[in-house]
Amino acid sequence: MQERWIMEFNHLNTSQWKELLHDPITGNRSGAFYVSEGFGVFSGDMQEMDENGYCSIRSEVSGLDFKEAKGLILDLVGDGQSYFIDLRMLLPLGPFGFYTAFYTLPGIRQKIYLPFSEFEPSYLGETLAASPPLNPIHISSMGVMVLDVMDGDFELKIRSIGAYK
Repeated sequence: MQERWIMEFNHLNTSQWKELLHDPITGNRSGAFYVSEGFGVFSGDMQEMDENGYCSIRSEVSGLDFKEAKGLILDLVGDGQSYFIDLRMLLPLGPFGFYTAFYTLPGIRQKIYLPFSEFEPSYLGETLAASPPLNPIHISSMGVMVLDVMDGDFELKIRSIGAYK
């Protein structure tokens, strides 16, 4: 298996990543993204609520070469929580998203492989039964997300994101 790193956070300008927060009612979610000691740190606080919500970070990735890639690889230190990777494709039909969950071990550096075949299609947060297949060549942006199903603090330290063949 060949690995190729496409984003290394020890050299990354954090302005490439945008913080997104969906808090429909009370302001009980917070999220931040910064670089520290060679890791991109996505952290914040989620308070369990009746309404759906999330914290996420997103970066444009058009121009990165995913040709022939079988999936993504993440080099990270987790906190025991589950997270989602959300890939967006720009197509003539509009923006389609594809997501998959990954699970972290608390305080342990891990390499996590996410095959493109395991990403599920979605549009505006709803899983789609029929959609165009995920074509890595058309990936325009990538996001990391935590949902409101967890309660309390979260911290995900990402060293690198890559593709593997």
